[in-house]
Amino acid sequence: MNELVDVLVNLGYRVLRIVEGCVLIYDSPSPIGVFPEEFSNAVILYRGSQCVVDVVHELVREYVPKYVLWIGARGTFLEIACPDLESATKLLKLVKLVDFKHSGITSLRDLINVSLWSMYRLDFPVKIGHECLISTQDLGKVVDLVNSFVERDREVLARVCSVLKRQLGRFRS
Repeated sequence: MNELVDVLVNLGYRVLRIVEGCVLIYDSPSPIGVFPEEFSNAVILYRGSQCVVDVVHELVREYVPKYVLWIGARGTFLEIACPDLESATKLLKLVKLVDFKHSGITSLRDLINVSLWSMYRLDFPVKIGHECLISTQDLGKVVDLVNSFVERDREVLARVCSVLKRQLGRFRS
């Protein structure tokens, strides 16, 4: 992530906000979004860069959710200030080629703000009250899938960084 930020800054962009991709285990009436302000009705039980099978099994066994116990993966979100509309448009064209499909211009004030959303997001309901919705065997498969989403998000960030290094340098000349 630091390398991506450095590349963006060196190309004249300002990184305003970063929410790195992660694994979440939470209690909530419905799936939650990316930002902390969206967690108002949720209890976050685990947030990390990887989901650990033992932690999941313990939470499913011991924790009784008020609403629904969820296991989820979130892709990375970046908010970037661009010096002008042309640079914002070029940035968006490039990142959309590399799986940041849900991205766009969010502000047209002094600087042009662009929100870059990784397309990776996954939520599984696991438990309601005392009732487990996923068997112990399948829970391991869910954990593997959630971890693979977070790993895929990291790979996409590396590709974004590589593409920006190659392509945006040409646009700035």
